[in-house]
Amino acid sequence: MADEFLRYIRPDEIWSAMASVSSGDLDADYPAAWLCDLQPSYPIRTTGGNLSATITNTFDTIDVIALFNHNLLGGTGVTIGGDVAASLTAPTVPADGVPLGFYGFAGSPSAGDSITVAIAGHATDIIIGELVAGALRTIRLPLLSSHQEEALHKNIVPPVDLSSVMPYDKGIAFETFGGTFLVTEAEMLDLKAWWQAQRGLSRPSVIIPDPSVNIARLVSFATFRAKPIVSHQDSTPRIWTVDLLFEEYGRSRW
Repeated sequence: MADEFLRYIRPDEIWSAMASVSSGDLDADYPAAWLCDLQPSYPIRTTGGNLSATITNTFDTIDVIALFNHNLLGGTGVTIGGDVAASLTAPTVPADGVPLGFYGFAGSPSAGDSITVAIAGHATDIIIGELVAGALRTIRLPLLSSHQEEALHKNIVPPVDLSSVMPYDKGIAFETFGGTFLVTEAEMLDLKAWWQAQRGLSRPSVIIPDPSVNIARLVSFATFRAKPIVSHQDSTPRIWTVDLLFEEYGRSRW
């Protein structure tokens, strides 16, 4: 790891959630609103290799912008403008052919009510499952030897067999991440509030496991478990261990 902090966006601090999206480059069967609907399995799709879109919402913090469940080729540039500025570059596509989520940090100022998204000259129609922008938080990475990651694949089983209809692909990829965090009582309460903010698994979070690597993950909590390990006879705050496990939203080969 490049440093000792996990970076994340809480579900209730996603500025782009349910934002208004406008673009003249989209296939009519893929509504612009799907770009920011918090459902990465419902993507937008352009009618060519260019995308110009404007996203508006109420004024709030925009520290980081990330794209998920897309078909962008490695090295594709994404320019963010409007009230904040950022440059994103899609990472190399892994051997399984399923692109990874990626991100960019906004410069100063890092707040606003409108941003623009531009991609030019992509080799194919552009497909993006979700754009997430919002406030960035940090938490110290696990100090206990419990860090875990697991890469998984599975097939989507639809009600009809579409395997013969190209380019349909039933395979998706996702990963799990987790560990045991040693935290103060205030940090435990922050983590609990993060868990509660997902509203019963109905809203995603963003995690950036390593800021030196251009990979972001759109995730939900699989586990939140807190246990005090050091208590005091007086009013001194307790020390806690908190078990966190995240499961990534599935990524597709569009």
